[in-house]
Amino acid sequence: MKPLLRSVGVLAAWALIAVTPTAFAQQPATFKITGPTIIAFFPPVSQAEVDDGGDLSEALSDFQYYVDSLEKPLHEAGITLYETYTLSFQIQIKGKLHLFKNGKEGVGYYFITPDKKPQIQHGVITDADILDIASKYFRKPIPHKP
Repeated sequence: MKPLLRSVGVLAAWALIAVTPTAFAQQPATFKITGPTIIAFFPPVSQAEVDDGGDLSEALSDFQYYVDSLEKPLHEAGITLYETYTLSFQIQIKGKLHLFKNGKEGVGYYFITPDKKPQIQHGVITDADILDIASKYFRKPIPHKP
Protein backbone atom coordinates (compact mmCIF):
# COMPACT_ATOMS: atom_id res chain seq x y z
CA MET A 1 0.00 0.00 0.00
CA LYS A 2 2.85 2.42 0.80
CA PRO A 3 4.37 2.15 -2.73
CA LEU A 4 0.96 2.97 -4.22
CA LEU A 5 0.56 6.07 -2.01
CA ARG A 6 4.12 7.15 -2.82
CA SER A 7 3.38 6.76 -6.56
CA VAL A 8 0.19 8.80 -6.24
CA GLY A 9 2.12 11.48 -4.32
CA VAL A 10 4.84 11.62 -6.99
CA LEU A 11 2.24 11.83 -9.77
CA ALA A 12 0.40 14.61 -7.94
CA ALA A 13 3.65 16.55 -7.51
CA TRP A 14 4.50 16.14 -11.21
CA ALA A 15 0.99 17.26 -12.17
CA LEU A 16 1.36 20.37 -10.02
CA ILE A 17 4.75 21.18 -11.56
CA ALA A 18 3.39 20.66 -15.06
CA VAL A 19 0.43 22.98 -14.40
CA THR A 20 2.26 25.69 -12.49
CA PRO A 21 3.68 27.74 -15.40
CA THR A 22 0.33 28.17 -17.10
CA ALA A 23 -1.88 28.14 -14.04
CA PHE A 24 0.06 30.87 -12.27
CA ALA A 25 1.19 32.88 -15.29
CA GLN A 26 0.72 36.58 -14.63
CA GLN A 27 -2.15 38.08 -16.57
CA PRO A 28 -1.87 41.66 -17.81
CA ALA A 29 -3.61 44.28 -15.70
CA THR A 30 -7.19 44.93 -16.78
CA PHE A 31 -8.74 48.39 -16.65
CA LYS A 32 -12.53 48.63 -16.85
CA ILE A 33 -13.40 51.76 -18.81
CA THR A 34 -16.71 53.40 -17.91
CA GLY A 35 -15.85 57.02 -18.65
CA PRO A 36 -12.97 59.30 -19.64
CA THR A 37 -9.72 57.58 -18.63
CA ILE A 38 -5.98 58.03 -19.02
CA ILE A 39 -3.63 55.11 -18.43
CA ALA A 40 -0.06 56.27 -17.89
CA PHE A 41 2.26 53.33 -18.66
CA PHE A 42 5.95 52.69 -18.12
CA PRO A 43 7.86 49.43 -18.62
CA PRO A 44 8.82 47.49 -15.49
CA VAL A 45 12.25 48.43 -14.16
CA SER A 46 14.46 46.84 -11.55
CA GLN A 47 15.81 48.65 -8.52
CA ALA A 48 19.31 48.23 -9.97
CA GLU A 49 18.23 50.10 -13.13
CA VAL A 50 16.79 52.92 -11.01
CA ASP A 51 19.88 53.06 -8.80
CA ASP A 52 22.08 53.27 -11.90
CA GLY A 53 21.04 56.90 -12.25
CA GLY A 54 21.14 56.92 -16.06
CA ASP A 55 18.61 58.09 -18.62
CA LEU A 56 16.08 55.44 -17.57
CA SER A 57 16.17 56.64 -13.98
CA GLU A 58 15.65 60.25 -15.08
CA ALA A 59 12.78 59.29 -17.42
CA LEU A 60 11.09 57.33 -14.62
CA SER A 61 11.49 60.23 -12.20
CA ASP A 62 9.99 62.69 -14.70
CA PHE A 63 7.17 60.27 -15.55
CA GLN A 64 6.21 59.85 -11.88
CA TYR A 65 6.46 63.58 -11.19
CA TYR A 66 4.11 64.48 -14.05
CA VAL A 67 1.63 61.69 -13.27
CA ASP A 68 1.48 62.80 -9.61
CA SER A 69 0.71 66.37 -10.64
CA LEU A 70 -2.14 65.19 -12.92
CA GLU A 71 -4.21 63.54 -10.20
CA LYS A 72 -6.02 66.61 -8.86
CA PRO A 73 -6.94 68.40 -12.13
CA LEU A 74 -8.04 65.14 -13.80
CA HIS A 75 -10.12 64.11 -10.78
CA GLU A 76 -11.80 67.52 -10.73
CA ALA A 77 -12.59 67.14 -14.45
CA GLY A 78 -14.10 63.67 -13.92
CA ILE A 79 -11.27 61.83 -15.68
CA THR A 80 -9.92 58.60 -14.20
CA LEU A 81 -6.13 58.24 -14.10
CA TYR A 82 -4.31 54.92 -13.79
CA GLU A 83 -0.55 54.45 -13.52
CA THR A 84 0.89 51.07 -14.51
CA TYR A 85 4.35 49.53 -14.90
CA THR A 86 3.94 46.75 -17.42
CA LEU A 87 4.64 45.78 -21.02
CA SER A 88 0.95 45.23 -21.81
CA PHE A 89 -2.48 45.71 -20.32
CA GLN A 90 -6.10 45.00 -21.16
CA ILE A 91 -8.94 47.44 -21.59
CA GLN A 92 -12.46 46.26 -20.82
CA ILE A 93 -15.14 48.29 -22.56
CA LYS A 94 -18.77 47.21 -22.58
CA GLY A 95 -17.77 43.67 -21.60
CA LYS A 96 -15.15 43.26 -24.36
CA LEU A 97 -11.43 42.91 -23.66
CA HIS A 98 -8.79 44.61 -25.81
CA LEU A 99 -5.07 43.93 -25.34
CA PHE A 100 -2.59 46.80 -25.62
CA LYS A 101 1.14 46.14 -25.97
CA ASN A 102 3.49 49.03 -25.23
CA GLY A 103 5.76 48.60 -28.23
CA LYS A 104 9.35 49.76 -28.61
CA GLU A 105 9.35 52.93 -26.52
CA GLY A 106 7.35 51.38 -23.69
CA VAL A 107 6.31 54.62 -22.00
CA GLY A 108 3.32 56.76 -22.74
CA TYR A 109 -0.29 57.65 -22.14
CA TYR A 110 -3.42 55.86 -23.32
CA PHE A 111 -6.46 58.14 -23.58
CA ILE A 112 -9.75 56.24 -23.79
CA THR A 113 -13.48 56.70 -23.33
CA PRO A 114 -16.16 54.08 -24.09
CA ASP A 115 -17.50 55.56 -27.33
CA LYS A 116 -14.28 56.74 -28.96
CA LYS A 117 -11.12 55.24 -30.47
CA PRO A 118 -8.18 55.47 -28.08
CA GLN A 119 -5.42 58.01 -28.56
CA ILE A 120 -1.92 56.93 -27.58
CA GLN A 121 0.93 59.34 -26.91
CA HIS A 122 4.40 57.84 -26.51
CA GLY A 123 7.27 59.20 -24.46
CA VAL A 124 7.39 61.13 -21.20
CA ILE A 125 5.17 64.18 -21.61
CA THR A 126 4.80 67.15 -19.29
CA ASP A 127 1.69 67.45 -17.16
CA ALA A 128 0.61 70.62 -19.01
CA ASP A 129 0.88 68.86 -22.38
CA ILE A 130 -1.05 65.83 -21.09
CA LEU A 131 -3.82 68.11 -19.81
CA ASP A 132 -3.97 69.90 -23.18
CA ILE A 133 -4.21 66.57 -25.04
CA ALA A 134 -6.86 65.33 -22.59
CA SER A 135 -8.89 68.51 -22.96
CA LYS A 136 -8.95 68.10 -26.75
CA TYR A 137 -9.52 64.32 -26.74
CA PHE A 138 -12.29 64.34 -24.11
CA ARG A 139 -13.66 67.67 -25.39
CA LYS A 140 -13.84 69.25 -21.98
CA PRO A 141 -11.97 72.09 -20.33
CA ILE A 142 -9.45 71.01 -17.73
CA PRO A 143 -8.20 73.94 -15.69
CA HIS A 144 -4.53 73.76 -14.77
CA LYS A 145 -1.85 76.10 -13.58
CA PRO A 146 1.00 76.83 -16.01
